[in-house]
Amino acid sequence: RLVRDWSSDVCSSDLKRKNLWKNVSMFSKGLKKIGFDVKSLSHIIPIIIGKEKTTLEFGSYLFKNGIFAQPIRYPTVPYNEARIRVSITAMLTKNHITNSLNVFESAKKKFRL
Repeated sequence: RLVRDWSSDVCSSDLKRKNLWKNVSMFSKGLKKIGFDVKSLSHIIPIIIGKEKTTLEFGSYLFKNGIFAQPIRYPTVPYNEARIRVSITAMLTKNHITNSLNVFESAKKKFRL
């Protein structure tokens, strides 16, 4: 077929975009409920932890519990403003987000944040 029907691609993209922002909202609200200060308006959500060592340990704890979230520390960000950077995608399910929030809540308690 020489002519492609792009309408299904547009619908699929719109659905993915809608799902992405639904996921971002659900995750951000969950983090705020747990007690994290979330200010991001993007699908990339920085969560300030503070000390570099604690942030690395926090990131390791997340990884051991099935979450890949990048620790970001000095000199990329100011000293003692280290953070965990989470990227939310449209592919995440409600279950993924709920489970992730449970791990973040557990980590928050473990590291006394």
